[in-house]
Amino acid sequence: MTRQHIIPQPGFQAMFLSSPADIAIGGGSAGAGKSFALLLEPLRHAGVPGFRAVIFRRTTVQVKNSGGLWDTSKEIYSGLRNDADEAPQATEAPPRWKFPSGATLLFSHLEHEHTKLDWDGSQIALLGFDELIHFTSGQFWYLVGRNRSACGVKPYVRATTNPQTSGWVKRLIEWWIYPDDYEVEHLRGMPRPERAGVLRYLARWNDNSYWGDTPDEAIASLPEEGRQRFRVELVKSVTFVPGTLSDNFALTEKDPAYEGNLLAQDRTHGTRLLRGCWYDSEGENDLFRYEKLNDLFTNSFVQGTGKRYMTADIAMDGSDHFRVGIWDGFRLLRIYSYGKSDGRMIWEVMERLAKDWSVPGANICFDANGVGNFLKGFFRSAYDFRSQSRPIEEDGVKLDYANLRVQCSFALAKVVEESRMFLDWVGQTEREMIIEEFEAHKKTGQNANGKLTITSKEEVIAEIGRSPDYFDMIMMRMIFEISPRKLSWLYTTDGSDDK
Repeated sequence: MTRQHIIPQPGFQAMFLSSPADIAIGGGSAGAGKSFALLLEPLRHAGVPGFRAVIFRRTTVQVKNSGGLWDTSKEIYSGLRNDADEAPQATEAPPRWKFPSGATLLFSHLEHEHTKLDWDGSQIALLGFDELIHFTSGQFWYLVGRNRSACGVKPYVRATTNPQTSGWVKRLIEWWIYPDDYEVEHLRGMPRPERAGVLRYLARWNDNSYWGDTPDEAIASLPEEGRQRFRVELVKSVTFVPGTLSDNFALTEKDPAYEGNLLAQDRTHGTRLLRGCWYDSEGENDLFRYEKLNDLFTNSFVQGTGKRYMTADIAMDGSDHFRVGIWDGFRLLRIYSYGKSDGRMIWEVMERLAKDWSVPGANICFDANGVGNFLKGFFRSAYDFRSQSRPIEEDGVKLDYANLRVQCSFALAKVVEESRMFLDWVGQTEREMIIEEFEAHKKTGQNANGKLTITSKEEVIAEIGRSPDYFDMIMMRMIFEISPRKLSWLYTTDGSDDK
């Protein structure tokens, strides 16, 4: 019987597959052999009864794309046999491999944020992510919580990714790459060769990351409450293994023109993919320019229009704040902030402010995600803003935004850039917080469906350490520009009726 031997290529694949890390991320240039290496990983445990591995792509379509994960897995696994000449069996729906030992490899998706909840109670010994930048940090860490095993194999995580110039993945691996402000420009965002595959240790506490060169150092960096409750076995070892196209001689021999395909793209994107560079070279991901953010507080020439609006970012329990903004056109007249509050208090405050400032119900917008949903029964003509809902057609044209929040954020960026907004009566502390929240929102390219994306709210929270309540309150003002309300009457600024 002829046996088929499958071995990793020297360089990236060999280093990635030999890592002892609990979480290993393989990244770098396109064509480095990352997905192939990820498919080889489950084979080391294919003979273990009860072993279960799941490899995720963001969408099912990506799993089954021609030449994608599923097709490649067939090339690898179909020719395999054990000593009893038994072959693994494939099923198409869902895409799954079952090995003669009973071990399984499932391909699945996390298309929506809430899809992660489908995995409650699961036990996944090997958790794999292909193209990690397409997932949210919330999806990743939630699934890491399901990374457990009863088959004798120590649970571990393997992920592959192309580079991206901003986002949670870049922040996760920043120790392994040169910073964007590194003194040698051509090294900015490039992997540090001496750190490739080096283990660091991570303690996750209250959605924050605490690092150390040893498990004890990671625990020591925790706040006091975390140090008291954390144990060494809860610390994760993490590494990053970079790869380049030159590591994949199988591809370059099979398709010598592939490098040219990368170079044919726009200069910035093509260079990033070819070099495996994570550097934001010219602020290409900035949604807002710093100088324009500062202008928000001095654009006193922006006059009111006589149309009053109220936008409210709702919060009750927790560390979030209940923020209410009163607008005259694009002139923000006042910001009201409240700490912990209950539903009745929120309703009473909004009703009183609407009356005091002569804001008609149809010109009120509130965050209807989560706790804000209850307000719809009190403000029936108001706009209940749901950030993850579909974008709204503008002039009958469907635009390529991932959701309504992204659409409004891009619209806000245009208004800010054109100096058409003035945030009046804002104190210095509020100014600093607003600028920090705005700057934390970046363009993050396109999602798996080709839709424009920005930094997710949970990623912003991870970066600045709080919810971006000011940004959300200001961003919601744009809904009245994207989807103007036709009112039978409007209040004027003096409170009289304008029939």
